[in-house]
Amino acid sequence: MTSTPRDDLRRSFLKVLLLPALTFLFIPLLAVGFTRYGEGKIDGMILHSIEAAIDRDASMSGPERASAKAFFAAHPASAACTDLDPRLDRFREAVCTRWGEVWQFAMAKRLGWFAASLGLAAFLMIGALGLLAFWNQRAQYWSFMLGWRGLVAVTVTETVAQGVLAVWLSYWVTALLFDVYVPKLILLVGIAAALAVLSIVRALLRRAPDPEPIEAHGITESEAPGLWHRVKDLAARLGTEPPTTIAAGIDDNFFVTEQAIRLTDGTPSGGRLLYVSLPLLRALSPGEADAVFGHELAHFRGGDTAASTRLSPMLIRYHAYSSALAAGGLTLPASYVLRLYRAIFELALKREQRRRELLADTEAARLTTPDDLGRSLLKIVGYSSFRAHTEQALFDHRAVHEGGLALRERIEAGLATHTASPGFQEHVRTLRVPHPFDSHPPLEERLANVGASVRVADVAPLLQERPSRTWADDVLTSGTIEEQLWGTYEARFRANHEASLAWRYLPATDDEIDLVRRYFPDVRFPTKDGVLTLTFSALTRPDGETIPLAEIGAAKINNGTFSTQLVLTRRNAQGKPSTFKLNLKSLGKQAEPFKQAFARYWQRDQAARQGR
Repeated sequence: MTSTPRDDLRRSFLKVLLLPALTFLFIPLLAVGFTRYGEGKIDGMILHSIEAAIDRDASMSGPERASAKAFFAAHPASAACTDLDPRLDRFREAVCTRWGEVWQFAMAKRLGWFAASLGLAAFLMIGALGLLAFWNQRAQYWSFMLGWRGLVAVTVTETVAQGVLAVWLSYWVTALLFDVYVPKLILLVGIAAALAVLSIVRALLRRAPDPEPIEAHGITESEAPGLWHRVKDLAARLGTEPPTTIAAGIDDNFFVTEQAIRLTDGTPSGGRLLYVSLPLLRALSPGEADAVFGHELAHFRGGDTAASTRLSPMLIRYHAYSSALAAGGLTLPASYVLRLYRAIFELALKREQRRRELLADTEAARLTTPDDLGRSLLKIVGYSSFRAHTEQALFDHRAVHEGGLALRERIEAGLATHTASPGFQEHVRTLRVPHPFDSHPPLEERLANVGASVRVADVAPLLQERPSRTWADDVLTSGTIEEQLWGTYEARFRANHEASLAWRYLPATDDEIDLVRRYFPDVRFPTKDGVLTLTFSALTRPDGETIPLAEIGAAKINNGTFSTQLVLTRRNAQGKPSTFKLNLKSLGKQAEPFKQAFARYWQRDQAARQGR
């Protein structure tokens, strides 16, 4: 019997999210279980001591001794602290002193139950808020706001509580089970607990990074009067305020946003921004472009951009907080709980975004025609697909590109042929229209939603016919903007491609060696015994022995009490392994830079050999 995709999804959800999240309860439940064992053992020890004292009491008769032993057996020390029987007053005073053994186990049990209950409450909260997020857009905001704040409170409280329990367990587990205690273990657990708290404090105080500027230029009304007039007219027909800024760039998408962002030319977004792609505008007729503008402006009208503006900063902070907890040792289980809620919320968010996209399509088709919208979607997908194909082919090239890349010209020359290929026709059926902020439904679903008569097979002839007039022609500065942005983009593409070659080459020529050395230069680290030299191909010890990186099959760090060693497993030409150890403490302050450099150089060598 074969499994269905839904079965695979359920297993993946269980394995990747739910089961790891349940580790959140491990320390509290372990503490509760251990306190029950420990209380029983301590009760037995105290009872044994009491019975020995009774046996030594010569003033008591045999029946009195038996009665006294039965009384204390029925009233163990662990229960005496809450037992108000006046006959236990002296006993209670003796065994229930603050910080005493009985008091510690009672407090640990309470703290364990509290932490476990709080953990279970967090799971119930995640379920309830996850369901709320599926209701509507406004409910999503309240779900995430309550989830973000509630889970921060839970994780902070749990981290402190579980840190206390972990330190307490590190002492009592060895003390009761093995009659010893290990100061080093207690110290290590205590440090881990302190670091966990510190990681949470740092995550909460960390300032969210400023958003990256959008590579685009602001277009004033004097630079594109016709375009601005048309956008304002469409906004008025939709019953929404027009954008305060129109930005033109060369990315393969259109979008609107109300987020506070900057453009690379220094223009502020001004609150409501419409981004237009100049390469795509040149492929769209005015009617097709109007359909795209109408779709994007419908997001303003529907409150989608306002909702995204409110939600996005919280999503960024939530991700940063979750990532900090994932790297915080004892806070790792808490990060799984955060990931669990984020995954559920993401399902609700994507569902709502798809619904809002279809509503925006409907509004755009009403403003223009269903086929105007359908043709624009086909052209955007066709252009985006071929652009990605062209850039990937250039990036996969295993030599430095000489001269200009001419990306724009390459795309325009091969676009129609690419979209006519059978592979593209199949590939495009499940493609989403590119967009930086939202999740879009599959193309064919969007075409059917508005009742467009055009189909995927029409994309090639549509792109072969270049419109006689486009809205890009109305942007007086479009040529200058495109030239500057394409130049910047190609320079960055070339630099990234060249850097990738340094990771891909096993250099065989002087030019290849020079390129690799540009990114992986020879570095030298002084030690007590001489100089340790690292090149892109080998590690040379202070005694002059050279170890090719290609012969190093494994590397690990051994942290000892008096030394820290880098242990390398080396294979010679006959395939026989040998071990080489390097004392990192001999490097002094250069130990950490050396570790980072060695890891990077060795990984480069491994990556180049695997990709050969």
